[in-house]
Amino acid sequence: MVKLCKEKKAESGCFRMPSKDGGSVLYFFDDDLLIHTSKTCHVTRVTNLKTKKKCVLKFMREREQYDTEIRMRQLGGADGEQQLSASCVVQILEWHVFTPKELQQRADSCGSRTPKATAIRDFGCHVVVMERGERDLADIIAHDLIAGVDLTKVQSIGRSLAECLLILEQHKRTHGDTKPRNAMEFRQIQTIDLDASAHYGELAGLKWSSAFAPPELAALIYEYEYEPLPQAKRAPWTQYLQELPKEKQVRASATFDVWSFGMVMYSLASYEGAMPFL
Repeated sequence: MVKLCKEKKAESGCFRMPSKDGGSVLYFFDDDLLIHTSKTCHVTRVTNLKTKKKCVLKFMREREQYDTEIRMRQLGGADGEQQLSASCVVQILEWHVFTPKELQQRADSCGSRTPKATAIRDFGCHVVVMERGERDLADIIAHDLIAGVDLTKVQSIGRSLAECLLILEQHKRTHGDTKPRNAMEFRQIQTIDLDASAHYGELAGLKWSSAFAPPELAALIYEYEYEPLPQAKRAPWTQYLQELPKEKQVRASATFDVWSFGMVMYSLASYEGAMPFL
């Protein structure tokens, strides 16, 4: 009984993730805040209790995006777990699909009304653990006032991001959602969030950010968003793309990321990170 009480106390404010070796890892929530929240995911800061490594937990709503996040990092091999170079993309350390009951148990350990408990309990059963960077490029643009001013720094960031996209290109896959929020600062810039990634020739645009979408995808987004049918009667976006005539479908290719990269560089080179066409 004493041992059980100690174990429960140790797990208070923590999240237990199954590990790849068959055991489990405890991650301590660094605060009650979510560092990112959107329609597709919630992200919060954690620390590995054993190694003290700084990480993030990403709770994902859609199983398809969760599978893509993992699959597009993998390069095959005997165990299927060799990932793209860490110089290109932030590494996934653990991943797991939980049952609703398992999530509820983990939410209860955090306090039922905190933002992180809401993310755990209500958002989704698909969870990945990733290395934590210092901050993303959107934060750098907003707070460091380098856009259109410190062109040496802009050039350095642009080179690092281009090298990341080149590695993806060498493996015949797109990032699919290149934008400042998806470029993370470590010792150099690395990409995050491959849940919109695709192999060359596959259907692209299943997830998008309109300000950085290439013209061929932006045209489809416009048609979909301004379709005269009421929102409730429209097909879901993924179904809409899949049912398009083949000549209108957008397929993954190197040009997809090149346009988005150009929009990122425009925002860096222009004063205060302004975006064109908006």
